Amino acid sequence: MVASPQPQVIKPEEYLVWETQQDLRYEYDSGETWAMTGGTLPHNDLAINLLVALLPHVRKRGCRINMADAKVQVSDDGPYFYSDLVVSCDRRDCEATKLIRYPTLVVEVLSSGTESRDRGRKFRQFQRSVTLQEYVLVDYESERVECFRRSQETIFGFTKPLRPEMSYVWKVTNVNAPLLQFMKMSHYSQRAKPRRRKCHERDCAEAKTQSPAPQ
Repeated sequence: MVASPQPQVIKPEEYLVWETQQDLRYEYDSGETWAMTGGTLPHNDLAINLLVALLPHVRKRGCRINMADAKVQVSDDGPYFYSDLVVSCDRRDCEATKLIRYPTLVVEVLSSGTESRDRGRKFRQFQRSVTLQEYVLVDYESERVECFRRSQETIFGFTKPLRPEMSYVWKVTNVNAPLLQFMKMSHYSQRAKPRRRKCHERDCAEAKTQSPAPQ
């Protein structure tokens, strides 16, 4: 998905009403809104592969899993995000119909339009969630996976970047799953992969302060 900033500054309760009147979905953070304008087909393919790979294991644990159309509320006064994949194992979310309030796992598939926010501002805000245990960034262009896990009450530890041939034990499922299971997209990998546009210097600086650079 691509996030486009909008000029208006509104309150959380105003945003919730205003968004229902719009043709697009909008994320909300600190009074600002971002239009979610869709992503590439490989981006969508990868999100679907993730869903298929995790769905049976998540359901065995009595959790729910949702894709990018599901709004995620981080705290009582926001922000509100649309993540590529979100899992909640909190009973209070089981019968939810409008949004996920108590996420356990959040997965973001990186793109040129969202990478700086996914690594920086969004990650910083998601760390406020008392239920979130795992924040995962997937880069389909370089085929890397970066995982951040809650190791203490408010601290998220960074794991070594993973390659498709490796396996990863998803904390939410406790299942050791090969990353190739969802990273392999033959119809895309046969093509020349486009270079991702470099993020703005200020955004990159913010992102580096929030997550270690891939090794």
